[in-house]
Amino acid sequence: MLSLTPLRWEDLWLDVFQNPRRDAFAIRSRLPGPSCRRRGSIADFSGKDPPRTSAIGQFGLLPSLSSALFRLSSSGFSLQALLWAFGLGGQTAGMAANAVVRGINLAVVGLSLCFVSSLAKLPRVEHHAGGDGALSLLVVGDWGRKGLFNQSEVAMQMGKIGEHLDIDFVISTGDNFYEDGLTGVDDGAFHDSFTNVYTAKSLQKPWYSVLGNHDYRGDAIAQLSPALKKIDSRWVCMRSFVLDAGVAQFFFVDTTPFVLEYWNEVEEHNYDWRQVAPREQYVGNLLKELDSALAKSSARWKFVVGHHTMRSASEHGDTEELVEELLPVLKARKVDLYINGHDHCLEHVSSQDSPLQFLTSGGGSKAWRGVYEPNADKLRFFYDGQGFLSLQVCRTRVQMAFYDVQGNVLYRWSTGKELGPSA
Repeated sequence: MLSLTPLRWEDLWLDVFQNPRRDAFAIRSRLPGPSCRRRGSIADFSGKDPPRTSAIGQFGLLPSLSSALFRLSSSGFSLQALLWAFGLGGQTAGMAANAVVRGINLAVVGLSLCFVSSLAKLPRVEHHAGGDGALSLLVVGDWGRKGLFNQSEVAMQMGKIGEHLDIDFVISTGDNFYEDGLTGVDDGAFHDSFTNVYTAKSLQKPWYSVLGNHDYRGDAIAQLSPALKKIDSRWVCMRSFVLDAGVAQFFFVDTTPFVLEYWNEVEEHNYDWRQVAPREQYVGNLLKELDSALAKSSARWKFVVGHHTMRSASEHGDTEELVEELLPVLKARKVDLYINGHDHCLEHVSSQDSPLQFLTSGGGSKAWRGVYEPNADKLRFFYDGQGFLSLQVCRTRVQMAFYDVQGNVLYRWSTGKELGPSA
């Protein structure tokens, strides 16, 4: 009878997190015992059943297999790959195999629902502002190109403006590492595109970051790993979270899973949906938790940060899924700013039917797309080049400015709120 006892789960867990594209062959190659191993690669499974394992007819396999699949599936392997790995993927399996498959399917579905539900909860991070409660910060997105495409020049100007404004922290709007995210926590791109680029003293502050679509093309979980914070203590990256900063609250939203294109067009790019799939459950829970957090917020200012555009006049334009699903929540909860990247430009759009302002800061490196298509809302400013954004926030006023790659101020805007009787 097949025994799974010798398998070192901690080793397999590490493999999964550092190698997100492991396939069924990789699973089998890590399992003990010759009856579990097969020669070949994932190509062997394309369009046909894999070879059978002799252990399939043994009913005694069920308890060990159930436990194994539970633990492997929670590590990020798909159920299909797991079943293939154990020789359960074909159509010729006997009654014992069918029983195992039915049981494991039900178990894994239940596990997935619980796991996804917990992931949708919004963790909170506190950032203590100065004595007067005011905040100063920079926002940059779409930057990680190892210093190329003017990334280093933008970083240098960020350092100068950051010193002048005495910033509290930096926000990254995603697409942190091009072209395909990180390969793991030991990927040198983390140093080459982040630590060794943003070296100015003023930028040695927390970097609160979200994932972009390019980050999802690599090992997305690596960017969320505490291991990166040990390498560079500035790095704070989660899928979705709330940053409590006194006078303002920042609600970071994982927008990539909203976009159906990334789920449907799998031939062009591979996306790391571990801890996310199924989409509907994940997005639904996230919207519910965001709405709840915004409703309970007593912050003077509410800012939502995501990677994808909500309103944009550049190449990507409006993100339809966000307009349909996320925008109504922002308007209903009276969010002041939606801050994003994705389009490699700087722009300010005002909502026509609410106080909501859309700020795009995606000019951290490669830019100049040459696309300009205004939408239905009011376009206040557009710059199709590299640069970044600054925000200064106090109880009664928010001031913003866009800067170009030379550090020149391209545009300024501000808005205010009167202090109420209890303020």
